[in-house]
Amino acid sequence: MVESNRSSFGFRLAVFNQAFKEQVNAQFGFFQPVKTVDPKVEEAVTQLIKLKRYIKQSEDSVKKMISGMKTTMNAQQQFSIVSKDAKIKRDDNNLKKKLTLISDALSSNSKDIECLYLPAMENFYDWLKTFLDKAITDAEESVTKYNNIRTEMDTIIQIIDQTKEKISAEVAGSQEQRRLSLLLKEHEQTYKIKKARYDLLTEQVIQKVELLETKRKADMPNYLQSMYDSMRIFHDQSLKHFSESTSNEISIPTPSTVSQ
Repeated sequence: MVESNRSSFGFRLAVFNQAFKEQVNAQFGFFQPVKTVDPKVEEAVTQLIKLKRYIKQSEDSVKKMISGMKTTMNAQQQFSIVSKDAKIKRDDNNLKKKLTLISDALSSNSKDIECLYLPAMENFYDWLKTFLDKAITDAEESVTKYNNIRTEMDTIIQIIDQTKEKISAEVAGSQEQRRLSLLLKEHEQTYKIKKARYDLLTEQVIQKVELLETKRKADMPNYLQSMYDSMRIFHDQSLKHFSESTSNEISIPTPSTVSQ
């Protein structure tokens, strides 16, 4: 029991040492520790980082758009009230008529923003936030678990190699050699357990990143199309509200596809 506890403590200490070496090496390059690397996982992690950055930038952009549209809506509502108040105080019937048209147009336009344009943008924002906070975070947690088990794998490999060297240095058949041989079997069993866990997490990380990319390609174009459709209808409605405006010259581009 004492030997087992000592071995367990030694392994945990070795894992800490391995993790420390990797961290220092990443920053300064002082050590060259053993590092198990799966190219497919490394590629998936790189893709995950890029995807997270892209979704975060999209979320920030849509959030600013929503804020801007709400500010516009509130300004139109306030100006609509001001126009109505100004109309009451004027004697010029022609001016009253124009102020009435402006007030009604601003009021209708602000309602279109609230009921038509904003919902599509807010739905897209909610999807981006959920994708970022839940789906990507879940994948990142799997990456963290993968890195932890990879460090443990590297550690046990080093311990096995060191134990084999000690065995070869002992007198054949000696008590110390037998003790080290039993210890080696324990280390090899630990390696099998860690390797099985490592293989599972390797597959898990790759699959989760692939699923994230598949979902992005499937869902994101639909949300963008919904935003575009709302923008087009809102634009057409605005032309009706402000019939004398020259905004009919404005060209609204189609949303760029993100499925490529």
